[in-house]
Amino acid sequence: MNNYLHQMESDSSPCKGVCRLDETGKCVGCFRTLDEITNWSTFTKHQKIEVKRVTQLRLQLPDFF
Repeated sequence: MNNYLHQMESDSSPCKGVCRLDETGKCVGCFRTLDEITNWSTFTKHQKIEVKRVTQLRLQLPDFF
């Protein structure tokens, strides 16, 4: 499995250690919302994978997410 897929399917946090919200309420480091950051530890593996998928979309399409 390539590194990207492994990261997407792992339970590890996508936190980059920047931890600052922008004007839209997304972290400028990991692109998660405050709700996603706060609830990360209670999310199921499937929910974590979905959050990581959405954060990738936010990175690539910032005006839509």
